[in-house]
This record gives sequence, C-alpha cells and structure tokens, in this order.
Amino acid sequence: MSIRPTLDSTSPALAASRGGKAPGEFPATELKFLVSLSQAERIEEWARKRLSGDPHADADTGGYRVTTVYLDTPALDIFRRNPGFGTSKYRLRRYGLSSMAHAEHKAKENGRVWKMRESVSAPVAQWPGSGYPTGLPGWFAQAVATAHLRPVCAISYARVALLGDSASGPVRMTIDREARARCATDCSLQPVTTDGSIGLLSDEVIVELKHLGSLPSLFKEMMSIFMLVSNGASKYRRAVTSLGLDATAVSSQRISYQY
Repeated sequence: MSIRPTLDSTSPALAASRGGKAPGEFPATELKFLVSLSQAERIEEWARKRLSGDPHADADTGGYRVTTVYLDTPALDIFRRNPGFGTSKYRLRRYGLSSMAHAEHKAKENGRVWKMRESVSAPVAQWPGSGYPTGLPGWFAQAVATAHLRPVCAISYARVALLGDSASGPVRMTIDREARARCATDCSLQPVTTDGSIGLLSDEVIVELKHLGSLPSLFKEMMSIFMLVSNGASKYRRAVTSLGLDATAVSSQRISYQY
C-alpha cells in the first residue's frame, strides 16, 4: 500500500510543495555557501544561539549521518541539465541506520525550490540487472521507468540542522561536513565508508539556508557578519566529476549515437 508523501512543516521546500508543485503564497529558496572548517565552527556557534537544534539529532553530537543515493540516466542528463531534465534531482535518502528512508524528487525553477518526499523501507531492494527494484513509491517508480534512471553514486556526510521561524514561515539551516562518495549500482543506502570512496569536501563545509518568501533578517545578518556569498555548491555534481563518471557517460553516449 502506498504511503502518502510526508510534508515536514520544518522544511521550507516541503512546505512550499503542499498541493503539488505550486509555490503557494511563499516559494521556497535555498542558498548554499562553501566555507572553511574554522569559519563553519564560528557560524555554527553564532547560529546555535539564535536557532533551535533538530529534535531528531543525536544527543551527543547534535547532528546525524545522511546517506543519499542519486539517480540519473546512463548519459547523466540530470547532471548535464539537458532539456527535459532541468534542475531536477531524484534520490533516495537515509538518516543514520534508520529502518526507514525517503524517496525524493527535488526541483528548482527560477531560484524557487520544491520537494516531494515519501517514506519507504530502508534499504529498498537491490537494483536488479534488468527492471526496477520493488518498494519504491508509485510516482517515483514511474519517473525512474520513464526516464530510465539508474543509481549513479552514493554520498554520506555529517549534518547539523538548526530550525527556526520567520514572518513568512519556517527556516532551516544545515551544515554538512566530511562528505564522501562512491559509485553505486544499487540503492541499498549503506553508509559510505573510507573503503573504496573519495572525499568531496576536504577542509571545506557546505552551509545551506532554506526559507520561504523574502530573505529573513536573521539570515541577512549572518551573511553580513560572515561575508557569505552564495555559490550553489552541489555534492552530487562534485561526486560525479571526482569519481570520473562524467567522462564514462560521454563515451557511452557517443557509442550509442553511432547506431
């Protein structure tokens, strides 16, 4: 039986997606910043005095581990942002070693962000040599079949999430560290270890601000104090390039055009 999509009120992208891909009164916006380890520590210390910790975070670390498997076509149309794929992302995400995961479709358009999410059992079935795994939500499975999506890479990282409110709705700040990636041929969502993987951030940290409507004054203040400039850092794009998957996809695509 299909489970209805979970719309978390603390996630601006999900809040903006109520009723489908309609932005509603306040479209969601995400701003990403690539900062040094020392700057991230200062930003986190400043933000913790003004925002609340994620109630799902580990009590000892104040954060949690995220593992995500990203799906794309054999020619990496999503990575290349080819026509018909735009800035969509299809992924399966697991927090820690939870028995549940999330199938997600994230879309961006003119700076606005929408996200559809549905809970699934984790890990979902292994990707077979032909066909598609069982256990995926209907809308997600249809997108996978229609676009011929396949697992491309798995990424794990340590995340700290801080929550708050603004005049236009919930705000969320995430700080991602220690990201590692490996090639993926299934969607088992096992955490990425140092064995057979590569580091994506080295001495860098991704700080992301998520909000509805206009930029909240709190985020304006933070960006001013720490002189932050948004750069759209993408872990998926870094992983594909660092793993050399973009070169493999180009070769495969050229061969298919010869027939």
